[in-house]
Amino acid sequence: MTNYNPSQAPVLFLIFKRFDTTLAVIKQIRKAKPRKLYIAADGPRNEILGEREECTRLRETVLNLVDWDCELKTLFREKNLTAKVAISEAIHWFFEHEESGIILEDDCVPHLTFFSFCSQLLEKYSEDSRVMHISGSNLLNGKTYGDGSYFFSRHVNIWGWATWRRAWKYYDLQMSTFQKFEAQNQIYNIMQVMYKRYHKRLKRVYENANTSTNEWDYPWTYTVFAQGGLSITPNQNLISNIGFGDNAGTTLDPNNPIANLPTLAIEEVKHPTFMLPFREADEKFIKITAGRPSIRQQLRVFLYKQRKVFQRQKE
Repeated sequence: MTNYNPSQAPVLFLIFKRFDTTLAVIKQIRKAKPRKLYIAADGPRNEILGEREECTRLRETVLNLVDWDCELKTLFREKNLTAKVAISEAIHWFFEHEESGIILEDDCVPHLTFFSFCSQLLEKYSEDSRVMHISGSNLLNGKTYGDGSYFFSRHVNIWGWATWRRAWKYYDLQMSTFQKFEAQNQIYNIMQVMYKRYHKRLKRVYENANTSTNEWDYPWTYTVFAQGGLSITPNQNLISNIGFGDNAGTTLDPNNPIANLPTLAIEEVKHPTFMLPFREADEKFIKITAGRPSIRQQLRVFLYKQRKVFQRQKE
């Protein structure tokens, strides 16, 4: 059994109004006792009845659970900025104060060893500009790659992750260089499996950059691609995303095979021999995350969306 010392790495916790999932995450953060905790919350939408009260209640509940000795900073918005703007600006704010740190959203429940895993690797690769991202999630069905506790990848997963100010400074929410990146066929240089589908997805995000409200994460993926960066993926899954369902922004289907994955410990971090991305792992990741959903999954998502529209009309 690991004796958990206070997490060395600062933690940014991103919340909004989802009560049960947020409590599950803060309870794990509370066990880890990070020495520095940043909490950022988007503001309520005026057109949603009762949302201001929900946001206020959640903020108060979370703050009451921060009962260990730590340096606490908050960024609580009074007006709604949308998830895209609120999250990206919160991360900017975080790195105005810190050189590196861990980022958790309100539905990503970490295993306790996630904190020490990230803390060790943030320190180890602090000055290695090749490494831009540390993932806590492993969606690859338990297969181990390489000879370490983690392996290197071209792809990022933002369900519990960590990075450095030196990497985040390149973040480009508007993906302003995408047309040149596309013209040079750089996406194909990074991946060949499902290239067309992923290309379409990135292009859609770029074209909707001024109108979309949720997609802050694809611009970060693009940033890592454009900089030729490496991402770290643990060989054990350290994050369970419990946010699939009606109240989610994008992950609507609770029966999705990557929802609510179990987590396992990484008690001792063993570093891999080689700093090379595993093409097989990258291809499998793309198939899992960018593959076309089944007709049944598409139908479930459609019904969830219709139900949400109906509920809003009733309000």
